[in-house]
Amino acid sequence: MRRVPDILSPRGRDALRALRQQRVLIAFDFDGTIAPLARHPASVRVSSGVRRQLQTLAAAVPVAIVSGRSLADLRRYFPRFPGLLVGNHGAEGLSGHRPLAAARRACRLWRRHLLRLLHVRRASAGVWLEDKSFSLTVHSRSPAVLRTLRRQLAHAAPPDLPPMHFLSGKASINILFPAVPDKGEAVLLLLRRTRAEGGLFVGDDETDEAVFSLKKKTLITVRVGHARQTQAAFFLHSQKEIGCLLATLIDLRRLPSKRS
Repeated sequence: MRRVPDILSPRGRDALRALRQQRVLIAFDFDGTIAPLARHPASVRVSSGVRRQLQTLAAAVPVAIVSGRSLADLRRYFPRFPGLLVGNHGAEGLSGHRPLAAARRACRLWRRHLLRLLHVRRASAGVWLEDKSFSLTVHSRSPAVLRTLRRQLAHAAPPDLPPMHFLSGKASINILFPAVPDKGEAVLLLLRRTRAEGGLFVGDDETDEAVFSLKKKTLITVRVGHARQTQAAFFLHSQKEIGCLLATLIDLRRLPSKRS
């Protein structure tokens, strides 16, 4: 297994320090990264300290939150966020022509199928479906149930349903329309939009591997928590350390760089 260094180690801090020489974008996933995970997405809370740190950092450098949540849900947490909010894994919050109408229709058709499929499991396994208009997520605390559902979704879907991607997350399965961007495409577009020469992305889930696997040397990638297999260049021990990482980034932006 590849050894991944700690972003708060001397090696990691050297990599962060190099960002001061560039125009950069700092981007984060939301659940499990900016905010600790909760049993239900509606129960998630962002600490006041982390919220203040994000505001401070966004005043100095472009900051984005790229999440699987809907854009409306993100705005509920950040009603006056000075940075960029991207929802539904990249389907919402990015300008340009996107096949959102087709994605909405595909999700509506799949929702009917999923509700029938999940009906017998919902009470016993705590399974529930989250409809985010442009993507769907099946939640369950039972890994065995999710594995079974993943096989059913991939191999036993009715032929009249539009094709979808199935991406496992933490206690969930994400159902995504193939024609809309993923988090990797979203981050690349944000880098171009902000004219960033490099950047940092921090995430904690399988959906974030789309960013971790980007072949871009100037983008530092960080996975929150240890994973047996990840394409991230660095790791952060736990979500509890996100405040320390934010403080480090803020301090580095305050130091004079060679370009100033």
